[in-house]
Amino acid sequence: MVRLAAALALLAAAAGAAAAAGPNPITQPPLDGCARDPAALLQGLAPTLVYVNRTAEPQTLAGVVGAVTPSADLDIAVTPDSASTFLLAAGATSLVAARDATTVPAFAWPEPGDRVQLSGSWVWNCAKWKPAGERTELHPFRSLWVERPLAASSPWGEAEGDLFVSTDSTQAGVVADCALQPVYVSCLPSQAQWHDVSGLYSFVLPAPPKPPGAGKLLARVVDLGGPAPTVRLRNGAATVTMRLASAPGVPFVVAKQVFLGWTKVPATELPQHLHISFRSPLDPSTCDLAGVWGLCSTRRPMDVYLPRGVPWRLAVYTPSETITHRFASPVASLGLHRDRSKGFALTYVVTRVNDALKRAAAQPR
Repeated sequence: MVRLAAALALLAAAAGAAAAAGPNPITQPPLDGCARDPAALLQGLAPTLVYVNRTAEPQTLAGVVGAVTPSADLDIAVTPDSASTFLLAAGATSLVAARDATTVPAFAWPEPGDRVQLSGSWVWNCAKWKPAGERTELHPFRSLWVERPLAASSPWGEAEGDLFVSTDSTQAGVVADCALQPVYVSCLPSQAQWHDVSGLYSFVLPAPPKPPGAGKLLARVVDLGGPAPTVRLRNGAATVTMRLASAPGVPFVVAKQVFLGWTKVPATELPQHLHISFRSPLDPSTCDLAGVWGLCSTRRPMDVYLPRGVPWRLAVYTPSETITHRFASPVASLGLHRDRSKGFALTYVVTRVNDALKRAAAQPR
């Protein structure tokens, strides 16, 4: 009896380990619909994305962003929390969540180190087959929540939670949906570009540390589309909830910025205001300044608000290269910067704007 119990325990442990390892990237993708035929993929005769287990039910991914790659798609590499590791193909340590970049508003783009929670289509990326197999992705994601402990877009040192939800399945969703149909190619022209986003959404945004001399905790919502969420303050955090009901085939988008901070913050405790002017590149490229995304163009200076003495990064994404500059503090970044290290001329100037008294007087109350 003891031996039997031990054997059963070993079998259970092995089953648990197999489940934790995730789907097999070598044997399962062909069963789910990946053709592994380069010519068919290039000609559009085989799907580039297929649902894992041939199941279209959306999955939820929570974790920490390791890297962001903006190109045709916004690719967000996430190191998942333990509850989301089942989404990883066996042997993988991170999962890419992706969506057509033009459909995601820039305010909701995360940066490395941010915590995120996403829901979307769990698929194999058949177009990225290697000898070790395909990789799993969340593509397209239907909802995205980004948690920023100190928002570089806030003049008052607030935490920021960004919410984006969309029924637009994008072309990626059409491909995965049609891969479930008997004839893939004939499905493409008629397949609806729509995914259901109905359900209850709930997120928690922790408050930033309370500065000396500050007042009460206050939440504010910047409404950029969709119904208003419910925001409740409790135990030093804001709980953001929203129940959505999307009608079949009807386009629907939610876009919200939730800020959480303290009132009456003394001017000496406010973040430092930096103004960044680009001398080059002349052609617009995509920039990430401590989580504030935009075009780094000579015609578009950018502003960020950064905690005193805290490191920050500026990243420029060109079609061929990514240039990253890291600074020990806002003060350490002041001045003229030139970079030709990767054959791409980057020149910009960082100046400090001394408007803390003005910002202190304009704080939300």
